[in-house]
Amino acid sequence: VILPTYRTPIEVLQDTLRSLAEFRSAQRKLILCLAFEEREEEAQEKEKRLKHIFHKQFADIIATYHPSNLPKHLPGKSSNESWAFQQLRKELHEARGFQASDPRVVITVMDDDSTMHPKYFEALTYHFMTAGSNHRYLQTWQAPICHFKNFLRQPVLVRISSLFSTLSELACLANPLDCHVTYSTYSISLALASAVGGWDPDHLAEDWHMFAKCAVKTEGRVRCVPIFLPVLNYTPEEDGYWETLCSRWTQAKRHALGVSEVVYVLSASFLAFLELPSWR
Repeated sequence: VILPTYRTPIEVLQDTLRSLAEFRSAQRKLILCLAFEEREEEAQEKEKRLKHIFHKQFADIIATYHPSNLPKHLPGKSSNESWAFQQLRKELHEARGFQASDPRVVITVMDDDSTMHPKYFEALTYHFMTAGSNHRYLQTWQAPICHFKNFLRQPVLVRISSLFSTLSELACLANPLDCHVTYSTYSISLALASAVGGWDPDHLAEDWHMFAKCAVKTEGRVRCVPIFLPVLNYTPEEDGYWETLCSRWTQAKRHALGVSEVVYVLSASFLAFLELPSWR
């Protein structure tokens, strides 16, 4: 599990790790990667406290620190994941002998305020094993994201937004004709993530871009498979009514930047078209 985090309260991180520890095989099969930003002053203290509390509940806890001065690394979740993924692959190879294309490893990327269902990883294992060797490395897995952790404290307008976004997520996942894309918290095989070069550090919508990148690199064969177990997370919350509305609007504008992936896919498709053999 890769958990990118930046200035998130330690109490929220503890709640997230408790939900992960409820997986009954966490002590044997779940490796947690705490992906910190190097520029966060309290990151090392958080690492020490979290390792002290949870070191017996996971197979291993690894911490990475994303440098702030790397070229082409935009500040945000995607660049942090890109760095964490590269460091995690090195750690898995050196400490456990896992190759970059190891067929047994599945990576789950999650927001640092998410609460996973206790049976999520068991369901993920089931879907991974039953997909068959011809399909499991061309799939990503997505649970519905439910913005309900602080639902009762939200203004009415934000509650309505949270409700409809959750209903939309459920409807899209349930629709067999929908070409769903990964969002917020999702899983992908190490083999597929390595084959496409990992996460790109110069994109903001890391979840949409990773799926678009996988789709382009596999000639459209990758699919997002639903796992109908809820993942709970927070909606932005501030001290006042108006401040909370503004914070939610800022989040919505950031999510809207995902439309840039349309340009990415069209550009990649055009370049692929140019590489087709000539009729002459």
